[in-house]
Amino acid sequence: MAEDLGCQGKVEEAQGVMKLVDQLKEERQDLEKQPGQEESPMIKQMEVCDVCGAFLIVGDAPQRQDEHLMGKQHAGYAQVRVEIERRKVRTIAILLLKLLKYVFECKKVRDEIEAREATETKLKLEREEREKERQLEREERRKKEQAGDEVEKEEKTRESSPMQIDETGDSVNTNGKDVNEESSCHHGPPLSEGDTKIDE
Repeated sequence: MAEDLGCQGKVEEAQGVMKLVDQLKEERQDLEKQPGQEESPMIKQMEVCDVCGAFLIVGDAPQRQDEHLMGKQHAGYAQVRVEIERRKVRTIAILLLKLLKYVFECKKVRDEIEAREATETKLKLEREEREKERQLEREERRKKEQAGDEVEKEEKTRESSPMQIDETGDSVNTNGKDVNEESSCHHGPPLSEGDTKIDE
C-alpha cells in the first residue's frame, strides 16, 4: 500500500503508512511477549509439598498454609510416612535379629564340627596306640612261642637220641636195656677188633 502511494507521488502519506505499520508490528511483538512474562513468575512461585506432594504457592497466606497442613491429604500422607518408617525400622530390626541368630547358629555348628573332628582325631590316635600295643604284644607272644618251640624241639631231639642216661647214671639204650647188661651177657674172651660179635 505504501508502495502504491509512493508510485502515485504521495510521499508523505506513504511515509505515514510505513510508520503506522512499524508501530503496529512493535505493539504486536509486545503483546506476544507479554503472556510469557506473566506466566514465568507464576511458575517460579509454585512449590511441591515434601509430605503429600501437593502444589503450594510460595509466600501464600498463613491461613491457607495451615489449612493445607491440617487437611486430610497432608495428614494422611504424614501418617502413612510415619507408618512406613516404623515398619522399615521393625523390618531392619527383625533382619538384624535373624542375621545374629544365623551367625550364632553357624558358630555353634562350626564349634560342634570342630569338637567332633577333635574327638575323632583323639579316638583315631587312641586306636592307633592300642593297635601298636597289640602289635607289640603279638610280637612278644610270637617270640615266646618261637622260644617254646625251640625248647620243645631240643627236648624232642634229646628224647629221640639212641643213648640216654638214667637216674643211676648208667647208659640205657632206646629199648630200655642196660648197655652194661648186654656187655655182661657176652661169654668168653673179649673180642678183638677183627672178630665178629656173636650174640647168644
